[in-house]
Amino acid sequence: MMKLSLVLQDSDSSEGPTIARELGELGGAGPFRRLRVAVAYATLSGCQDLVAHLKAKIKGWRSLQKEWLISIDFGRTESEALKYLLGLPNSEVRIPSGEELLGRSLIPYRCFHPKTFVFDCGIDDLNGPFALLVGSGNITLSGLNTGVEHATSILWVPPYSGRGKVFLHKARRQLDWWDDAWRAASLSNEEFLLRYARIRPPNPKEDQSHAVRSFASRRTREVESFPGLAWAHARCFWIQTYALYKNLGKQRPGNQLDLKRGSRVYFGFSPDSVPRNTVLGSITVQYQDAPPRECNIRFADNSMDKINLPIPGEDGPLTYDNTVVHFERTGAGLFRVSLGRGRNSQAWRNRSAKQGTLYNLAGGRAFGFYN
Repeated sequence: MMKLSLVLQDSDSSEGPTIARELGELGGAGPFRRLRVAVAYATLSGCQDLVAHLKAKIKGWRSLQKEWLISIDFGRTESEALKYLLGLPNSEVRIPSGEELLGRSLIPYRCFHPKTFVFDCGIDDLNGPFALLVGSGNITLSGLNTGVEHATSILWVPPYSGRGKVFLHKARRQLDWWDDAWRAASLSNEEFLLRYARIRPPNPKEDQSHAVRSFASRRTREVESFPGLAWAHARCFWIQTYALYKNLGKQRPGNQLDLKRGSRVYFGFSPDSVPRNTVLGSITVQYQDAPPRECNIRFADNSMDKINLPIPGEDGPLTYDNTVVHFERTGAGLFRVSLGRGRNSQAWRNRSAKQGTLYNLAGGRAFGFYN
């Protein structure tokens, strides 16, 4: 079997997978024993996010042989990223023209600019599964998740068709490039990293773009980039309810909805950890044709994110109890809310499941995100 996929990553409009998610799916598609990666540059937060996606899908992650060919052209790669990759189990990092770059103030004679990821069963097994992704994204949070990036992935799983086998052999022959590039590259170790860190100039960081900045910080977070970036850039968010707490009086339905800890990122708030009972801010929510209402979101005493919805019977529905509450982003800080039961809520569930963003709270309530 040969499967070809086109990944058109765009956090504003894409309904398909991100490059990070596609790499996770590829890694989990067969009993691979080796991963080879060649990229122009990497950041620490991007490496951590990629590893999180791969570990979630690859059963033999620790034993997987990992080879990283990462450039330090112009000093764009973070030394912390190389150190992190070196610390992974069964992992080796090499730098194309590394020694030459250290002697040339990191200005390359020619640029190293691939973005290639290869999963295989090692040099001794030519009949096992094989997977390849080639695209435009580097190992950064933006490159893997939110930036406008394109990639093509190809997966071969035995038994091979005649045409599939021809393409596989051709791809393997072309990837003989790796052997020469790997042998010629400089070995990255503690001494090399110290020399690199000393001469690396300050650079604007790609992972300081607004779309990913809060997930690239060194602060403690309630949700990490995986899966937090998918939540933060989803167009829609839905969550199942039971009977809400009667905060408006014993005879009135409540409007305080408990959410998964970290769900705040969907509404535009930072994932950073805060003390319990901290008000995170407010958003504007509109139910059907009712007037828009300012709704507060806070990190509650029960260690859950909590939103105050439009008042039932006033600018909200008669009740939110035992329904599915659905939010749709319509602008910066602007959301429409609707209720679902039966067929329409099942459609939301199906879309979340297809995009890998369907979850359950500990108490059993389902929730999900989708584009």
